[in-house]
Amino acid sequence: MLGRTGMIVFWLTLLLTHERSLALCPGMCICDDESLKSSCQDAGLDVVPIQLNPNLKVINLRGNKITSVRDTICIYTNLRILDISQNKITTLGSQNFELHAELMILNISNNQITVLERKTFGGLISLRTLDISNNFLDNIEGSIFLELTNLEHLNLSKNHITVIGKGVFDNLKSLRTLQLDGNQLLDVPTHVLRNLQLLQVLALDDNLIEVVSEDSFPLLRDLKVLTLESNVISDIHLTAFDNVKMLEFLDLGNNNISLVPTAQLSKLTELRELRVCGNEFSIIGPVAFQNLVDLRSLWICQLLHLKHVDVRAFVDNIKLETLIMDGNINLETLPIRLFHSNPLLTHLSVRGTSLTSLDASHFPLDQLHYLYLGGNSLRCNCSMLWLWLLARKQRGIMSNNFTAISTVIPDNMPRLDIDELQCQNLNTGEKTLLVDVPESVVICEATWLIVLLVTTGVVISLLSISCTVMFSLGCGKWCKKREKEPEETETEIPTRSLHNTTATHHHNHSLYNNRRQTGKLLRFVPKRPDMEGMDEIVLKHSKCVDRDFHIQGPLANWETFPGENRVHDHRRPQMYTPHYNADARIKKPAHIVYV
Repeated sequence: MLGRTGMIVFWLTLLLTHERSLALCPGMCICDDESLKSSCQDAGLDVVPIQLNPNLKVINLRGNKITSVRDTICIYTNLRILDISQNKITTLGSQNFELHAELMILNISNNQITVLERKTFGGLISLRTLDISNNFLDNIEGSIFLELTNLEHLNLSKNHITVIGKGVFDNLKSLRTLQLDGNQLLDVPTHVLRNLQLLQVLALDDNLIEVVSEDSFPLLRDLKVLTLESNVISDIHLTAFDNVKMLEFLDLGNNNISLVPTAQLSKLTELRELRVCGNEFSIIGPVAFQNLVDLRSLWICQLLHLKHVDVRAFVDNIKLETLIMDGNINLETLPIRLFHSNPLLTHLSVRGTSLTSLDASHFPLDQLHYLYLGGNSLRCNCSMLWLWLLARKQRGIMSNNFTAISTVIPDNMPRLDIDELQCQNLNTGEKTLLVDVPESVVICEATWLIVLLVTTGVVISLLSISCTVMFSLGCGKWCKKREKEPEETETEIPTRSLHNTTATHHHNHSLYNNRRQTGKLLRFVPKRPDMEGMDEIVLKHSKCVDRDFHIQGPLANWETFPGENRVHDHRRPQMYTPHYNADARIKKPAHIVYV
């Protein structure tokens, strides 16, 4: 049996012979000798064909039954691209690519490879892309990538990797993309990321990562894309993203995060797209995505516990263009003008929620290009008139048979998902496409009850405004206004006929003049006969009185007879000389003085 060296000599001899003759192309393959490309995809091959043109630069052997590349692939030394994916290869062996110094793309995905040997990729010094996804690898160790110094894209996704040995990626100085998604990693493999200074894309989705710690990510200044979707993450350290501040895309979807990580995300000021679907959020609080001023696309969908979105949730995201809120099945209401702080928003989707009514003021209709609201339990009533009009107009445009409706519709009309936009009849419970609902269902007619309620509301509002204005004018102004009403003064202060005594006349005259000048006393009430001997001043509440009048001494038994300034008294009038204590700084209730 020939040794390995003998086999190489044999194949080289065959190559020399092959070059002198026309290359053979199997009937199930397609060969192009001008472009030096050959495709034997889904040809049912068990082995790599050896009769193709040895100068080929591209060979596609995808979807066959090939189990090995040993001692066959080495014939084609000029290869730039080799695709042997979706075969039954269990091992790549060692040194099978030593003569492929010009190979740039190698796809061996969707095979049955369980192990990579130390020199499996030896000789591939020009390799730029290596795809080993969808195989059965459970660990990556040793120096298997030692010679791949120019490798830029490495795909190890959808294997069974639990362990990545220290230093495995140390020589991959040019690596830009590393895909480790779909494995069984328990932690972020920090130790193998430290030397990947040019790394721009890191995929860690669909693993078993529970915590993103403070040192999970080393300093990766060029990292633009990070995906952590479909792990079991419940905790993200406050400084977890401090070393990857240049991120533009972050996917944290389908984890166990209970609160929006506002503080952690606020460091990512360059972020353009954020996905947090499928987490445990129950609320989206005020300024939930703080400092993300460059954010263009936000996905907050499939949040099964979400019940409340604060009206200020997106106020910092002034460059937001696309917002996806689909599948939040417990979300029943949206705040009015929730999206009006996002002047660049053009794509909005709120499908599959529990919204029953929507107001036109919810949405910036003049700027939206797409508004998807299908799958909601909207009620068929007049609150849907604006949406019904938009749907009818869109269908009319699509059918080129549009009849103008008198209601004003924005010129920049958003495109609706009218084939999914339904509303529910409150009486029958049946759902109907909104665009097919009769106009009579969505037209609002003003009944006498509505008119009465509106009128009552207006009257109450006007009264409230009037009272507020009058109160704000101040007490003194109101009292002065009362003072200018002579009829009230004359009726409220009846003149009493008293004995012609100077003191008592001065008493009556002073009180009367004081009332006319200040308007502080509300009323003099004649003393009744049954009040003989009682010394009493009865106080009544009034906000307009700011002076206090006291009559010292017992009251006289004043008798009433016609006459304005005459006084009759059975006692000495000197006993009843009034004394006044007036202090405008003190506000007290009004007096009703029994005289």
